[in-house]
Amino acid sequence: MYVEQHGRPDGTPIIFLHGSLVAGWMWMGQVEALPDHRCLLVDYPGIGHSGDDDWVSLADTADRVADVIREHGIDGS
Repeated sequence: MYVEQHGRPDGTPIIFLHGSLVAGWMWMGQVEALPDHRCLLVDYPGIGHSGDDDWVSLADTADRVADVIREHGIDGS
Protein backbone atom coordinates (compact mmCIF):
# COMPACT_ATOMS: atom_id res chain seq x y z
CA MET A 1 0.00 0.00 0.00
CA TYR A 2 1.41 3.38 -1.00
CA VAL A 3 2.31 5.76 1.84
CA GLU A 4 3.50 9.33 1.40
CA GLN A 5 5.12 11.19 4.30
CA HIS A 6 5.20 14.93 4.88
CA GLY A 7 6.35 17.18 7.69
CA ARG A 8 8.86 16.56 10.45
CA PRO A 9 10.06 12.98 10.92
CA ASP A 10 10.06 13.55 14.69
CA GLY A 11 6.71 15.33 14.74
CA THR A 12 3.49 14.01 16.22
CA PRO A 13 2.21 11.45 13.72
CA ILE A 14 -1.14 11.79 11.98
CA ILE A 15 -2.39 9.21 9.50
CA PHE A 16 -4.88 10.51 6.95
CA LEU A 17 -7.43 8.09 5.52
CA HIS A 18 -9.31 9.04 2.39
CA GLY A 19 -12.90 8.41 1.35
CA SER A 20 -14.15 6.75 -1.79
CA LEU A 21 -13.31 8.03 -5.28
CA VAL A 22 -10.32 10.03 -3.95
CA ALA A 23 -6.85 9.22 -2.62
CA GLY A 24 -4.31 10.56 -0.15
CA TRP A 25 -3.88 13.71 -2.26
CA MET A 26 -7.21 14.97 -0.92
CA TRP A 27 -5.48 15.85 2.37
CA MET A 28 -2.71 18.08 0.97
CA GLY A 29 -4.35 21.30 2.23
CA GLN A 30 -4.43 19.95 5.76
CA VAL A 31 -0.88 18.57 5.48
CA GLU A 32 0.44 21.97 4.41
CA ALA A 33 -1.18 23.50 7.50
CA LEU A 34 0.57 20.97 9.79
CA PRO A 35 4.31 21.30 9.01
CA ASP A 36 5.37 20.39 12.56
CA HIS A 37 3.59 17.02 12.42
CA ARG A 38 4.55 13.78 10.70
CA CYS A 39 1.73 13.31 8.23
CA LEU A 40 1.17 9.94 6.54
CA LEU A 41 -1.11 9.77 3.52
CA VAL A 42 -2.14 6.31 2.37
CA ASP A 43 -3.72 5.23 -0.88
CA TYR A 44 -5.96 2.21 -0.37
CA PRO A 45 -5.55 -0.84 -2.61
CA GLY A 46 -6.96 -0.18 -6.06
CA ILE A 47 -6.80 3.62 -5.61
CA GLY A 48 -4.26 6.29 -6.61
CA HIS A 49 -0.64 5.16 -6.32
CA SER A 50 -1.89 1.80 -5.01
CA GLY A 51 -3.95 1.28 -8.16
CA ASP A 52 -2.06 -1.90 -9.05
CA ASP A 53 -2.75 -3.46 -5.62
CA ASP A 54 -5.81 -5.68 -5.57
CA TRP A 55 -8.69 -4.64 -3.32
CA VAL A 56 -9.58 -7.67 -1.20
CA SER A 57 -11.96 -6.41 1.48
CA LEU A 58 -12.49 -3.68 4.03
CA ALA A 59 -11.06 -5.95 6.74
CA ASP A 60 -7.91 -6.55 4.67
CA THR A 61 -7.50 -2.83 4.05
CA ALA A 62 -7.91 -2.11 7.78
CA ASP A 63 -5.23 -4.72 8.53
CA ARG A 64 -2.94 -3.09 5.98
CA VAL A 65 -3.49 0.35 7.51
CA ALA A 66 -2.63 -1.16 10.91
CA ASP A 67 0.57 -2.53 9.36
CA VAL A 68 1.45 0.95 8.08
CA ILE A 69 0.94 2.36 11.56
CA ARG A 70 3.22 -0.28 13.09
CA GLU A 71 5.84 0.04 10.32
CA HIS A 72 6.10 3.77 10.97
CA GLY A 73 6.57 3.30 14.68
CA ILE A 74 3.27 4.79 15.77
CA ASP A 75 2.50 3.17 19.10
CA GLY A 76 -0.69 4.98 20.09
CA SER A 77 0.77 6.83 23.04
